[in-house]
Amino acid sequence: MHLPAGFYEAVSKQLEWCSSQPQRWKRLPTITTENLEEWQLLGWLYEQFGLEEHDFIHDKSNAHLCCQPGFRGCRLLLRNLSLPAVRLWSNFLENYQHELKDQEQINRTTFLLLLEGEAATLAPTANTNLLVHSYGSQIAFDDLKLFMRFANLDTLQPMQPLLQQLRQAIASALAPTDPLLAISLVNQPLATLLNPTSFLRQVAEKRGWQSQPLALQTPEPPPEIALKLWYTGEWATLEERSCLHPGLLALHERYDYIQSRIWEGQLKIILPFLEQRRHHLLELYREDLNNLLPHTKPLGKTHTVQINDVAELELGDLFYLRTKPELSKYGNVLVEELKLLRHCRVELAHQRPIDENAINQLLALIESS
Repeated sequence: MHLPAGFYEAVSKQLEWCSSQPQRWKRLPTITTENLEEWQLLGWLYEQFGLEEHDFIHDKSNAHLCCQPGFRGCRLLLRNLSLPAVRLWSNFLENYQHELKDQEQINRTTFLLLLEGEAATLAPTANTNLLVHSYGSQIAFDDLKLFMRFANLDTLQPMQPLLQQLRQAIASALAPTDPLLAISLVNQPLATLLNPTSFLRQVAEKRGWQSQPLALQTPEPPPEIALKLWYTGEWATLEERSCLHPGLLALHERYDYIQSRIWEGQLKIILPFLEQRRHHLLELYREDLNNLLPHTKPLGKTHTVQINDVAELELGDLFYLRTKPELSKYGNVLVEELKLLRHCRVELAHQRPIDENAINQLLALIESS
């Protein structure tokens, strides 16, 4: 196979841009792979890099290999590979890349496999979710939120900022380790975003995933199951938090887990909005509310608490006071707003997502303000 002039230089420049360090290229010799097992391939790599020149290493492993100074940060070129060799290297790289997930980019050794014809279909990336593998522990939840803020929403009409932020927050909470799915989710109708199980199941089935009950074990799947799930992007850790892909949750019909993620996304957007509306109402009706103080409310079954400052009145207090002459004179508009705000606050407090009807009412409230 003929490579165009400047091929290695171009690849090296790209890798150097990613790591900000000069690249060390090494062309590995062709290895006879007939009847060769993965542990023997690992030993061959130790030999190629002279890692046993002084002492024999009994416990060879991918984890040990990728931490060796003589091996770290290299660019390894593999070419003229037979089909058995491609299969062997593919199996090796699946395990090797898992050990790299917590390594800094600058220290990762990259394998460049040059494949021809049908052999290319056996590359380990063919059925691998590179989103998880590429980012690993290098990203956090806030990175995806920032990414989603700049994602183009597939809409022809201007969107209210609250609705846009809410859609992005829910999509990010549903798919924290899969940015491409998050973008797809944020472009779905609000009804789908709030009830995404069918959509997520289709995504999982399209990727060829199947139900695996052991994947649902807490706090995380058993190591051997987690490793297989990690290869395909069905499970990952983010900020030391175990994250099952929502598509896998949909396959298992774990609506409770999916709803919990939707609630988490809503909480970060709607709760601050409810507080803003509460403060707005306190300022708007401050004089009337001052006339209703002190306000005494029950605390548990046997105690009471007295409120002497308008700023301490919660939405539940305002809802209770709505029938007082000082507030009832403002008519049904105030009553309906207090009813809506209190309902949303109670739902979030009990870890229940707010439904589409209530969200539309909140948006209408903004329009009428």
